Amino acid sequence: LGDVYKRQADNDTKALIHRRVLELQQKKKLTNYRLYTDLKLNPGNVNAWLKHNDSSKMSLDCARQIYKYAKSYPSVR
Repeated sequence: LGDVYKRQADNDTKALIHRRVLELQQKKKLTNYRLYTDLKLNPGNVNAWLKHNDSSKMSLDCARQIYKYAKSYPSVR
């Protein structure tokens, strides 16, 4: 049963990160292409997660990695 709760908590966390990443992408003009290219991630999985919020395609570690990158990405001048 603990497994079910952990998965739900992970999905909640991914949903939160998803919202933040979308905000950062808009603010900083950061494309999905730039994210998956620079981080060497699977384009299909990144797009499924960011465009369709399909968290089954995204590990929590990967989501955190994307968020960290988006946060440190330089703002548009």
